[in-house]
Amino acid sequence: MRYTAGAVSVLFVLACAGAPNAPGEGSGPRQHVEIRFGDMALHPETAILRQGGKAVWINTSTEFQGAVVFPEGIKASFTCDDLRPIFSKTGTGYQSIPIRGDVENVTLPCPLMPGSYDYQLYLFDDMSGMDDPQRTLQGKIVVE
Repeated sequence: MRYTAGAVSVLFVLACAGAPNAPGEGSGPRQHVEIRFGDMALHPETAILRQGGKAVWINTSTEFQGAVVFPEGIKASFTCDDLRPIFSKTGTGYQSIPIRGDVENVTLPCPLMPGSYDYQLYLFDDMSGMDDPQRTLQGKIVVE
């Protein structure tokens, strides 16, 4: 059976369009995004969510625990009133419970309204270092 170059191109495009993307990958918004972090980086650094979508942070670090920290102004952008028990108010904003490898992941407590939200991920080696992290990674959530 012979295919022309054009037919092969069309088949390739159709096959790729139907292929599922892993959560958080690709350039378009996703309903669910997994943000993985290790000792040195976040992936993806910018998570693009659909309105009503969820983000989850997963620790792949071999050395550190982590905590997601949003600035104080984030509270008004959540669609729920109470961010506890996942996020608590601190002196600098809202900080998540510790993310300890495969033991515990952190998920947004409820969807964010459309917009762009910068956050930090604190990396620390034990609970006493949670407020004074050894390393800080920068991330962003975009809700479309």
